[in-house]
Amino acid sequence: MNIIVLSKPKLNHVCVGITGTKDNDIIANYIVEVLEEIRQDCEKRRVNGEQNVPEVEISRQYPSGSLNFEFMGTIITNVYTNLTNIVARISFGEQSKANAILVNTHFDTPLD
Repeated sequence: MNIIVLSKPKLNHVCVGITGTKDNDIIANYIVEVLEEIRQDCEKRRVNGEQNVPEVEISRQYPSGSLNFEFMGTIITNVYTNLTNIVARISFGEQSKANAILVNTHFDTPLD
């Protein structure tokens, strides 16, 4: 399987992706498209009888919620709505699904 690196400079060629803008959705869609290409490639290879080819599962989540934290002696509440999470699980059979590793990164760009 080829390794594909979606680095910030590479994603910025798609668009900047400022938090809360349509560009951020464009980047999320681009990431899902790349993951879907990988998933389809792996599926074809498994159907053709190739051994040790991973299964790739892709999920989008849109959680809303809030969290409290202290900043300089003041409690601050951060509220978020429909935050976009993209999750991809790469596994080699049912047993490996129970022992997955989460790799996390931000794909948004905060306003400067």
